[in-house]
Amino acid sequence: LPWERAKSFDGAAVFSHFVNFDGDISKLGIELYINGELKQKGDYSLMINKPDEIINEARTFLSFEDGDILMSGTPSGVGKFLIGDEFVGKILLDNKIIVECNFKVI
Repeated sequence: LPWERAKSFDGAAVFSHFVNFDGDISKLGIELYINGELKQKGDYSLMINKPDEIINEARTFLSFEDGDILMSGTPSGVGKFLIGDEFVGKILLDNKIIVECNFKVI
């Protein structure tokens, strides 16, 4: 499948620090900037399959252990990027930043 090769290679995913969250996940959103330009923006309301549905479906064929990460899709918009490009990812709660992390393509 093309997604397997396109997204499953060493260094394919980067993560910010993790924070505890016990709030209302329906109030969460994300933004991704590349070189200062907003490329992706989305929130819970745009998800076709909500997190609880994704987790429940995944539990039908796999188990989870502490430290596991279950990744879903992202909003459209990233496209091509180049070595040297700078990314800023933000997690928002009610449009207020709760996590922000910078990455540079090397």
